[in-house]
Amino acid sequence: MFLDISDAVNFLKKNCKFKLLVKQLGPVSLNVRRLNYESLIKIIINQQLSNKVANVIFSRLKKMFSSSKIISPDCILKTNVEDLRKIGISYTKINFMKNLAMKVKNNPKIFYDWKNLNDQDAKNEIQKLKGFGPWSSNIILLFCMGRLDVFPEGDSTLKKGYQLIFNKKLDKDFSQVKWAKPYRSILAIYIWKWVDNGMIVLKN
Repeated sequence: MFLDISDAVNFLKKNCKFKLLVKQLGPVSLNVRRLNYESLIKIIINQQLSNKVANVIFSRLKKMFSSSKIISPDCILKTNVEDLRKIGISYTKINFMKNLAMKVKNNPKIFYDWKNLNDQDAKNEIQKLKGFGPWSSNIILLFCMGRLDVFPEGDSTLKKGYQLIFNKKLDKDFSQVKWAKPYRSILAIYIWKWVDNGMIVLKN
């Protein structure tokens, strides 16, 4: 599902640097994925890996369960650890995936419950799960729940991109991006896109 972010973009364009980002990159979309078990294990796989490598591993995992429409908790629980290790998933991440599978089986309403919480409470609940820290919880809020005011903590690409674009180093509390509230998610998406496109110098 694609969210209409035109109001957010217009709001952020009050910042001259962001305006140049929009001029260079054009429209950027926010595609909100379904919040389910499969989307969360994809986030687990992506941790500390490049998108390219993570996508290769995830595609191998999908092939293992090609007869199923989605990867369910039962799929992972019934699969031998060594078979998952052979396709490139670390033992630590396999443990996280199996732990999450049990949590979802024991509480099928877990994702519905998250959706009914505000941003901070949702982050707190997600971070109670093994393998889900601040970065992962923010990614879930942004890409699986469509929350518009999320700026993922600890994301090295965002830190690098923000410093190059705005000539400011981000502090731990991200106080420098308060100007983008309540649309920090959209700022993050544009920075990621700019880095992916080769960090071309912004011009007036």
